[in-house]
Amino acid sequence: MAQQAEPCRRRADQFARLRQVASGRFASFATWAGRWPASQRGR
Repeated sequence: MAQQAEPCRRRADQFARLRQVASGRFASFATWAGRWPASQRGR
């Protein structure tokens, strides 16, 4: 049973890491998207 739970745990860790990276990219994109219209409006 422990062998069966191991791949599941590994997949959960992988998904958590992927979600962390995705949230980081989305945060940087959100800040960039929020900064860009302001610069366009100021023009």
